[in-house]
Amino acid sequence: MTLETSDIWLIILAGITSSFINTIAGGGSFLSLPLLIFLGVPASLANGTNRISIVLQSLLSAYLFYKKGKLDIKKCLYLSIPAVCAALLGAYLARFVANRDFELIIAGFMLLMLVFIFIGPKEWQNSRPERQQNGLSLLEFIIFFAIGLYGGFLQAGVGIAMMIALVLIFGFNSAQANAMKMGLSLLINLFALLVFQDGGLVNWEVGIYLSAGGLCGAWLGTTVSLKIHGKYLRWGLIIIIFILSLRLLIQ
Repeated sequence: MTLETSDIWLIILAGITSSFINTIAGGGSFLSLPLLIFLGVPASLANGTNRISIVLQSLLSAYLFYKKGKLDIKKCLYLSIPAVCAALLGAYLARFVANRDFELIIAGFMLLMLVFIFIGPKEWQNSRPERQQNGLSLLEFIIFFAIGLYGGFLQAGVGIAMMIALVLIFGFNSAQANAMKMGLSLLINLFALLVFQDGGLVNWEVGIYLSAGGLCGAWLGTTVSLKIHGKYLRWGLIIIIFILSLRLLIQ
């Protein structure tokens, strides 16, 4: 495809916006993916190309969180074991699903997540050390295998699922969970990108422009998220999920 100057700036802007949302909460790919499709990138190619930006923005955000002492590297690596294995499978399966089926499944999944976010608002502010495991529990393996499968399959909204699991089930506060989410997103999408590249489903020109905006959005989102109180992050998640799920259902 041939990109006009206006297309390039639109892709960069989408990269900034989607990356900011991804870093703050998750779900930014619901903005970047439709834009790429609108510009003429086939859905399967857009799904693979979008991973370039996510890998780079996740790398930057994870590094910034680590410098601030918010990222538990050891725990992140434990959780990445089931997540990455499942992501490889999910990325492979994504080649065989129609675009509209993707959208309906995701919309239902996003609305379901609203129920869990409304539960226990105080838990988004405080960590629960008694729930946190040093290694990798069976429950963590099962949940993050499922999250990795979905992340490899489509990615959009997987950050929100990770936030819900890490906060409500495993006792991390929102700041800890957000940092771990970016570390896991880096690993999941790095390996998924390799699968999509192997299948010829990556447009590197588009991906580089998207990544240029994505790195700016990641820096801004990380800076803001470190200063946001847990309750505001929770309500931000609720608003983002509601709007994006409705958009998918009514289009």
